[in-house]
Formats: sequence, structure tokens, C-alpha cells
Amino acid sequence: MVLSLNNRNFVGLNIIKQMNKNIQIALNVVFALGIGYLFFTQSQQGESAKDIEEVVEEQMTEEVDEPLQVRYVNSDTIWGNYLFVDEMRDNLSKKQEEYRNDLERRLRAFEKEVMEFQQNAPTMSQFEGQEKQKQLLAKEQELTRLQEDLSVKLMEMEDKMKRDLRKSILSYLKRYRNEKVDVILDFSTSSSVLMIDDSLNLTQEVLKGLNEEYNQKNTKK
Repeated sequence: MVLSLNNRNFVGLNIIKQMNKNIQIALNVVFALGIGYLFFTQSQQGESAKDIEEVVEEQMTEEVDEPLQVRYVNSDTIWGNYLFVDEMRDNLSKKQEEYRNDLERRLRAFEKEVMEFQQNAPTMSQFEGQEKQKQLLAKEQELTRLQEDLSVKLMEMEDKMKRDLRKSILSYLKRYRNEKVDVILDFSTSSSVLMIDDSLNLTQEVLKGLNEEYNQKNTKK
């Protein structure tokens, strides 16, 4: 009976060993398949990355093959001959003249009042003299503030004029995008461009177009 049990145990151990061996073989097969799949996917990814690099390099080569289209305008010439500039300058000059005339009129009135006070001072009481001096001082301060305000207004008008002119010019230059122009430089006495080929000059073409556009707008008014 004991021998039978021992034999049975021995057989059971052999079966367990065989099962463990089979499981190990199966795991090795699964592991081998997993490694193979991993190498396959990495190989595919490597090929895809290589393809992408080739496409990017090809696109970069195509872009390099297309040179940057550069042109320039002379802003000094534009500002000196653009009809819109003349109009804005006239408006600014008229407003400046208007402010100056108004200020001079006030100054003359003030000077006249000061002279009258000086003439009448001997006949005025101390209280009347002091009150008049306070009034004249307040008017003088008011005239000073007015002069400063008018100067600020003129500067603001000039700044607005420059912004409007720049906006008008830039708006016109945008049409050169259709002609595949990438960059338009400012070549003038105040620009940082020191030298450029005359064949790239758009100044006269742009100036003519700006003035034609200006005349058309004024004809419609």
C-alpha cells in the first residue's frame, strides 16, 4: 500500500514537471513572438520616420530653391510727392494758424487789460488793486495752459496724420502680395538700409498708384 502511494506520488511529480516544462516552452514562444513583433513595429516606425525626414528635406530643398522676393520704396520720395501728404499738411497748417490766431487774440486782450490796470492803479484802493492783480494772474495762468493745450493738440494731429499716411501706404502695398513679393524695404535717409540694387525699386510705381487712388477717391466726393 505504501509502495503504491509512493509510485503514485512519483508519477504525479513527473506529470507536474512535464506541465511546467510545457508552460515554460509556451512562455518562450510567446516571448519570442512578442520580441519579433516589437522589432517589426520598430522597423516600421523607423521606416516611417525615415520617409517623413525625406519628405521634409524635399520640401526644405524646394523652399530654398525659391529665392526671397525683395523690393524697396524710398519713403522720402513718397512723403514729398504723395498728394495725400499735401492735403494732410494743408489741414495741419490751417489748424495751426487757427490756434495761433486765437491765442494771439487772447494775448492782445490780456495785454490791454494789464495796461489799463497799470493806468488805473493810482486811483484804485488797495483792496481793488489786489483783487485785480489776482484776476490778471489767473488769466495769465489760463493763457499758459491754453498755449500748452494747443501745442499738445497740434502734436496729436501730426501723429494722427503720420498714422493715417502710413496706413494708406501699407494698405496699397498689400496688393504686391499677389505678385509674390515677400519683403518691401524702406530705403531712405533715415532707414538702416545702406545699399540696394536699383532694379528692386518700386518707388515711382507705388507713388503713381497712390496718387491715382487718391484722385479717384476725391473725384467721388
